[in-house]
Amino acid sequence: MSQHIYEGDNAKVVLGYDRPLDYVFCTVERGGEVIYSNLSDKNAGTEQQDVRYYRSVLDRLGVTVPEEMFAAVESDQRNRVGNRVVHHSGETPEKKFQRIAQEIVANKGWRKLLAGEYSEELRALDEIAKHYGGENINTGGNVHVAVVPLGPHDCMGITAEVVCHYVNSKATCVEDIFWEPENDPSEGSVSLGETKCACSAVMVDGVCSDAACRFNVRESSSNKVWDPRMEFDVLTATIDGGTVWIDYGNPRHIIVTRPGESPRDVVAREKRHENN
Repeated sequence: MSQHIYEGDNAKVVLGYDRPLDYVFCTVERGGEVIYSNLSDKNAGTEQQDVRYYRSVLDRLGVTVPEEMFAAVESDQRNRVGNRVVHHSGETPEKKFQRIAQEIVANKGWRKLLAGEYSEELRALDEIAKHYGGENINTGGNVHVAVVPLGPHDCMGITAEVVCHYVNSKATCVEDIFWEPENDPSEGSVSLGETKCACSAVMVDGVCSDAACRFNVRESSSNKVWDPRMEFDVLTATIDGGTVWIDYGNPRHIIVTRPGESPRDVVAREKRHENN
């Protein structure tokens, strides 16, 4: 079974999904005493299929849990997940994103695996997803993303290269938040690898390491180097050698460059298609 645990309001709440018997459950303890169990609730028992039924139960007991717990249990139920224990806190989605992102950055074992062979990358993403109560999703083309719920309208996606915070004010299911084409990944991103210029060379102190890079254009008024990271961020690589980027134009969207191609080349090609 999966167990999502929260301790607060002088109570310990466990919400989860029982995979062998296929039902969702809830227990509440206060002062070491069980004050609620689904097994003693004739409207729940071992038949309840809607974890949000327990919201009214918790309201009556004066206990509030992070909204992400309901979404996480729904995801476990939908994907028939078992053998998972996740501890939740009362953090805001932004604070939780920053905490998890920094924990991943600081974990040398995960970073080593993410930078290794494909099998090692998958192992790291599996471990990260399990540790934070998320799921490692194959997004197509053998590109995997560990998706972790942050709140009712927030989630984060982790790849070998970057950690992104996704927000959608309408969606409440973690998978919908991640997949919704109108979601907003601009709430935050943390690089897990070398920062790259729009030409795909490594950035050093905010300047492309390729002296011949055509993006190293200085502003005449300030003699300041234009930093292409202000317009594009690397997300991940494709199996055919291309690169997936966030284009921070209006509106923000995802673009894919071919090997040797820059994001600005793609933008120029898109504009030509629009004008034809």
